[in-house]
Amino acid sequence: MGLFTGLDANGTVEVEEEKLGGGGYVKDTGSYDFVVEMAYGGVSAGGAYFIDVKLKTEDGQFMTVKEYITSGTEKGVRPYYLDKDGKQKALPGYSKMNALDILLTGNEAQYPATETKTIPLYNYDAEKEVPTQVEVVTGWIGKPITGLVRCVREFKKAKNDSGKWVETTETKDSAEVIHFVDSITGQTRSEKMTGKEATVKPQFDTKYDSNYVLDKTKGKGKAPAKGGAAATPEVGESPFGAK
Repeated sequence: MGLFTGLDANGTVEVEEEKLGGGGYVKDTGSYDFVVEMAYGGVSAGGAYFIDVKLKTEDGQFMTVKEYITSGTEKGVRPYYLDKDGKQKALPGYSKMNALDILLTGNEAQYPATETKTIPLYNYDAEKEVPTQVEVVTGWIGKPITGLVRCVREFKKAKNDSGKWVETTETKDSAEVIHFVDSITGQTRSEKMTGKEATVKPQFDTKYDSNYVLDKTKGKGKAPAKGGAAATPEVGESPFGAK
């Protein structure tokens, strides 16, 4: 006989896999091993094309990376801008998503391939997730990728009386991916394509600890408060033309 004699022993209890605790949004600086849960493209009200990627770690932490890969309609819907010398320079968002595509698929085309699919997306009018048709980057989903993540502190923005977005005195902390690197070798896109050993990730891991914050409010305001969420992107036509 024992303490638990006579307790209900009927049925099968599913025992969860052993994992470290975690969950919630990624918020601290560091290198994170992710799996791509979802990735889709769309178009903003101003005509700029974007890719929205949902990433998740093994212990349940997650983050969303949204990058604009072209300019808007007024600037020609291009993946580049012209510097002071008139040379074409890739938009930061385009560079980041192009690197992700190459690291995950080896695709060196200008844009990743997509398929039209219906997925659940949060709808602010309905205040819940609703089935939404989008252009899904299917070649990325389920694949591992490492992100070099940095915590950033900045002022929140709000519309003024003229309808223009301006900085407020309230602040927020958020996480951003500086670079994506290969989940096995740790190489960046450039390092992998040129056969060079990984140097960016080791430098990042040495330079930044989990408490590091890039404080963009320094000298402009007082100490910040945590919080803030990214706006839900508008979904439009596929931003990716035929290869």
